[in-house]
Amino acid sequence: MYTEDYYKLQKNVELPANYKKALTDFMDKIVKLNPLSIILYGGLARELTAKEGWSDIDFVVIFTELDISLMIVISDIKKEITQLTGIDLDINVIEKSELENNSILSVKYNAKYMNIFSKRPNISLVLYGKIIDVEYQTKDEKLASIFRINDAIFQFRKELLDGTYLNLDNKSIVGKIRRTNAIVRASLVVMGYYVHPYEGLIDCLNEILPEYDVEILKYLLSIRNGSTPIDCKELFFKMVDFLEDYLEYFSFKMGIK
Repeated sequence: MYTEDYYKLQKNVELPANYKKALTDFMDKIVKLNPLSIILYGGLARELTAKEGWSDIDFVVIFTELDISLMIVISDIKKEITQLTGIDLDINVIEKSELENNSILSVKYNAKYMNIFSKRPNISLVLYGKIIDVEYQTKDEKLASIFRINDAIFQFRKELLDGTYLNLDNKSIVGKIRRTNAIVRASLVVMGYYVHPYEGLIDCLNEILPEYDVEILKYLLSIRNGSTPIDCKELFFKMVDFLEDYLEYFSFKMGIK
């Protein structure tokens, strides 16, 4: 049962043809695997169109049960569609029980999933199946956001140690920019603020931390808008330096020692 939101998205003349094909092919193939729900989130869900060279398509697919064979099938579908359309798909899968219990795999320990199921406006669209309610408290989201910050910053450090930044190009640097913005947004959640989309980060920081320099975030936004040339290696270093300094300052302001 495809939803009305899915059909509206398909009919949107502003959605580029290659994105429309990637979306259609993915939905048609995944529906045959009997999911409970397919959810679109990220920029495409918010703006109902895509920015060529920047946007990927982000999905969460909920199944009654997950196993390795099912995930391999989904992986093959992802590769096939990306090769055919040139569009990157970010696919996440969740087992129904992970929405309902407090096990270690509960979505209540994952800041991204909590945001997707938050029912905040312009965050996600159910394209297939039904809306699934997930209950959590503000303190749960704040704790999950701290976990997200911790994991993301150590991922940056690992990339420095592994030297993977040496192979960055204009396409792969986009993921690092998103991660930087996500870390800053997660820190704001911990402080009791929610900002969406990322363009609002600068205004929010100027309001609550007016003494802190946010020029790097303005620079990242100009890249997203296509108005700034990119030196990927230099930009990677700038993001890491900014985040290390910002998180130290953030911890000081929050009294986290």
